[in-house]
Amino acid sequence: ASMVGGNEHSCRLMAFFWVFLFVGVGCLCFLICMIVSKTKTECQRRTFDPASIAFLQTAFEQLETNRKRDRAAEVCLKFLKMEGEEKDRWKRIPKNEREEVEPVLDFLEDVGYYLNGDVFSDELAHHNFFHWIRGWYSVLKTYIELYQEEKEGEDETTTYCWIESLYGRTAEIEREGTEKPKLWL
Repeated sequence: ASMVGGNEHSCRLMAFFWVFLFVGVGCLCFLICMIVSKTKTECQRRTFDPASIAFLQTAFEQLETNRKRDRAAEVCLKFLKMEGEEKDRWKRIPKNEREEVEPVLDFLEDVGYYLNGDVFSDELAHHNFFHWIRGWYSVLKTYIELYQEEKEGEDETTTYCWIESLYGRTAEIEREGTEKPKLWL
């Protein structure tokens, strides 16, 4: 060993340290890239994976099969043909007839609840249901308010609480528009 430059052993340790540091930083960068890539892929999958919303599409179609949407639409049509303030019109419809709209509201409530829980994306909810959400919500908004007023004190004031949020989130996409796919020619 040389007396002036230190020993050979410390040079090897220093070289090992730098190699170890370089490999460690490289591995860390690789892991960060993998996590970012996986997160982006999962986000894309969640945004556009129809399997995550298929169970609700089936439930909505079942409402048609059971004619529940038809009966709800008949009640809404009766409401729309009446004159006067909206809540008063709903009050003039017999309660047993008003209840015909509740299967549709229950469905929309489920969609809103699952959307709030991030089971699927706003884009999927919009794509699959917005034309239905907009139509039903525009007619049933005051019915929901009336229902909640009537149930005040009965622990049911939060019934249908997710529908307004569902409408707001999907309507926002409608207002902003969606990016049209690029055609590759």
